[in-house]
Amino acid sequence: DDRLVNRWSPFYTHSDIKGLEKTWILWPLYRQKKWQADRLAHEQSQFLLFFYWSLKQQSLTNPAAASAHKTHVWPLFSAWDNGAGRRQYQFPSPFEALFPNNETVRQNWTPLFALYRYDQRAPGDVRASLLWDAITWTRDEARRQSAFHLGPLLSVQTDSRQQHIACFYIHIEDLL
Repeated sequence: DDRLVNRWSPFYTHSDIKGLEKTWILWPLYRQKKWQADRLAHEQSQFLLFFYWSLKQQSLTNPAAASAHKTHVWPLFSAWDNGAGRRQYQFPSPFEALFPNNETVRQNWTPLFALYRYDQRAPGDVRASLLWDAITWTRDEARRQSAFHLGPLLSVQTDSRQQHIACFYIHIEDLL
């Protein structure tokens, strides 16, 4: 009936039920889960439930394609890569390990705790921030644009045609 369970609780459990394979070692110390859905092979690993959480996805139709992964080490950092050029790193990351599949928490709450955040939307399109966005820098190689902001003190924006420099939101060009 597509069901296999090998259990020596609480030391070891391995089950394969309808394509969902789970392994527990010294519950709740380590857990691994493997399954296939939506033409993807998924592998999830956890250590002490949420202190370490990792999810890896690999295409079943194109095994040569880059894999996607998401990793959380609570509360230190979170990292994810969609395999198509989008990457993000954050330090510290107190919420994402507790809510790993909640996009609303990731977008709305985690920036409040981000001492450092790196977001690569595509190769050559990068945004990084330090100290809760007090210091930010962006680079977009396709548009040939870059920007650096030091809070309200200094702003430098450059594109292929011109460069803007502002101090305290006052453009230097306006004073000249």
